[in-house]
Amino acid sequence: MILVTGSTGRVGGEIVRQLAAMGSRVRAFVRGGPEDAKGLPHGVEIAYGDLDKPETVAPAMQAA
Repeated sequence: MILVTGSTGRVGGEIVRQLAAMGSRVRAFVRGGPEDAKGLPHGVEIAYGDLDKPETVAPAMQAA
């Protein structure tokens, strides 16, 4: 599983798309809610959190 931060941005979003296209298991770290994750590829796991809130980072890094 690869966790990508900044996954809804220009660079992070492209990384998520390319990893997903290669068949990698990808988890996208998304700061907002479901609306912000809408453009991510099907099959990408979403972890909601904020890097400014450390208590949200550890759960995103846990194995699924």
